[in-house]
Amino acid sequence: MRPILLLLFVLLFTGSVMGTIPWPMEPFAAPHPLGNSYGEYQNYGSAKYLHPGIDILEPAGTAVYAVNAGWVKAVLTTSAELHWRVAVGDSATAVECDGWLYAHLDMLSIAVFEGEYVDSGQYLGDLVYWPTADFHHLHFVKIRQSGFPWTPDWQFVGNPLDDLVNVSDADAPFFEEIAPGYLFRFCEDNSDEFFAVGEPLSGDVDIIVQAHDYIGHPNWVLTPHALTYEISSDSVFLGPFSAMVFTGELLWNEVHHVLFKDAGPCVSQGNYDQRRFYEIITNHDADTLITFDDTSGNWATGSLPNDTYTI
Repeated sequence: MRPILLLLFVLLFTGSVMGTIPWPMEPFAAPHPLGNSYGEYQNYGSAKYLHPGIDILEPAGTAVYAVNAGWVKAVLTTSAELHWRVAVGDSATAVECDGWLYAHLDMLSIAVFEGEYVDSGQYLGDLVYWPTADFHHLHFVKIRQSGFPWTPDWQFVGNPLDDLVNVSDADAPFFEEIAPGYLFRFCEDNSDEFFAVGEPLSGDVDIIVQAHDYIGHPNWVLTPHALTYEISSDSVFLGPFSAMVFTGELLWNEVHHVLFKDAGPCVSQGNYDQRRFYEIITNHDADTLITFDDTSGNWATGSLPNDTYTI
């Protein structure tokens, strides 16, 4: 049995980094508020997924500009008038290349056409009016595809926060108590069998936290950019481990259950009204690509001496 008495935790978010691309709306060199983050748990009733982009909050009608020069690979909608988008890629040919996706533009305002070359800073269109929760926003993300024109089954390959200039964030990420006085819950590895609060642990264990962040807006709770942790006692030190880092490629519609618990006392929620994120921090390996194989991660308490451990 593994009694866990003292619980501490370290969480990191990038504070201020100067990247290589401007923000897609004015002011171009200043941070903008976010309503959803890259890799955040989402469930609006029809499916659970990881949010494949960042949602930049600005009023409806705000002008959107290209962050990089390139060729317009797509002008299309994925669902009626609210979901018109422009994709600008790095190559004029049909070879695979990276590009930037600008989604939720007003169709009548879109000022570019497929195949057109655009300069960095060129006007693309205006934000559409979002009819729910005043959530007027630009969905912005790095994507990759081949062919021409591009179809909306592109790969999501980059968190824009890794590339944007000035992503300073004055609001530190924080933890919510999962139970009164407790920042953690524990369950048997890859199961919904939870250990009772404050009771000893045994076997292979998943560690769950409820970690949140705000980025420039007081109301929209987000998933933090990165989480790390260590486990120690008087005789044991494990880590540091990168539990999750939301960067690079995102298998957005395949692996939500790898990172986020949505069962028992830890039901993740991500929609307009309810936003609670329960991260399974033990599901990780040595890279930042989140795959089903990451569920093999756990805290193997059976290989450690009985003791009181600090996380």
